[in-house]
Amino acid sequence: MADNTDLEKRDGEVSDEVKSDVKGEKEKKPRVEIDTTDNFTRRDMTEEMQVLSSEADLKAAEAEKKYIKATYAFDKNDIDEALMLIRSALALAPGNPKYHYNIGFLYWQKDLIEVALNHYKLFLRYAPENHKERQNIADRVTYLEKEIKTRRTRR
Repeated sequence: MADNTDLEKRDGEVSDEVKSDVKGEKEKKPRVEIDTTDNFTRRDMTEEMQVLSSEADLKAAEAEKKYIKATYAFDKNDIDEALMLIRSALALAPGNPKYHYNIGFLYWQKDLIEVALNHYKLFLRYAPENHKERQNIADRVTYLEKEIKTRRTRR
């Protein structure tokens, strides 16, 4: 049988150390070993960056596949399928302005103008300042905001 002297006193009472552990009074510090050599750190960071980069590339590629499928669905006039596919693409690449531009158009086609407006605003947030459609979408945002106000006053 193992010797329990670290956990219990010889007379059978629980030791003060165990009592403090149970009460949560004793802080347990994690054992951390840090390698301070620059070569290890740089190599490790480089490998991590490559992994993150390849994961991001895979997500971007998967998002683009879904976007292409969405364009085919749109060409077949299947707006619901196109919406589902672009939403999937956006889940993988939420900062892609092209996806927001196109999903905004699809929602506009379905007369869901408030949702379309939100995606057009996201397009403006993510698109570069020199994007060729930027002014067109800014004008569309203004139009949709007016349309929403008009519809609300009719209710």
